Amino acid sequence: MEKVDTYRTWVYFRKKAVDGDFQIYSDLDSRIKHYKRVSNVWFAIGCAELCIGFSQITLLVTFLEIGSRYFIVHAAAMVLFFSTAIILFGLRWRYTKKIKLLRHKHTRIRETLRNIAN
Repeated sequence: MEKVDTYRTWVYFRKKAVDGDFQIYSDLDSRIKHYKRVSNVWFAIGCAELCIGFSQITLLVTFLEIGSRYFIVHAAAMVLFFSTAIILFGLRWRYTKKIKLLRHKHTRIRETLRNIAN
């Protein structure tokens, strides 16, 4: 793997295709840590989307009470925000499953190494 360039916090690498797949997070601990960070980002954005969706409910009720036709806009926005939150929570769930599998794999490797050492 060869470092090509850097720009602020971004680092660009390249690797010859014949050398195999390109993986920055090749060891289990790094992959678990990376997946946790990604999972936390999905969760935070999902929570924000959920809060915005709930705020749309109050606007929807207000516009319905005053008889405004703009309630349809807020109903559509509410559906959009709740749908996005569900998708993001689903993504987080997928990463949580990956983390559990990697932890299980990590535990099995440690046990195997401990048995070999004894």
